[in-house]
Amino acid sequence: MLLTIKLYLPPIKKLTTGVVFGLLVGFLIFVIININASQQISPLYFRLIKEDKNSTITFLSTISHLPVFPYFLRINQSIFGESLVNDITSEKKTIRNQIKILEQALKSNPSARDVLIQLSRLYYKLEDKSSAEHYLQRAWSVDPEIKKNTHQP
Repeated sequence: MLLTIKLYLPPIKKLTTGVVFGLLVGFLIFVIININASQQISPLYFRLIKEDKNSTITFLSTISHLPVFPYFLRINQSIFGESLVNDITSEKKTIRNQIKILEQALKSNPSARDVLIQLSRLYYKLEDKSSAEHYLQRAWSVDPEIKKNTHQP
């Protein structure tokens, strides 16, 4: 016994060349945006995923002034333990000590370009952007050639 089933399919309208072209362009734009977005992911993110404690301390130090800090601190304390807060404060203390040493060196040589650049970087790590900018501007005034090779901190 042979059973045949007939399906009724409504006629499919032919897609015009413009519609096909539009779909193709839309798909290509989608692919390009996704490829670009995937390249913009910070390497720090991947180190955080691997539960690298030093990267986590750097990350938490960077966001310590933001309202989301307690949330991320709690999450990472469950991974690394309660000493994480001490590690974050310790890193900031180390940076402040380095700043003191470099500012002393700057007193004996106010035109020390490399010291000015390093101070700019350290202040930027502490989220003190005005001081970071100040020292970077001073470094540029000492040596204008570095301006084209040095980006904002």
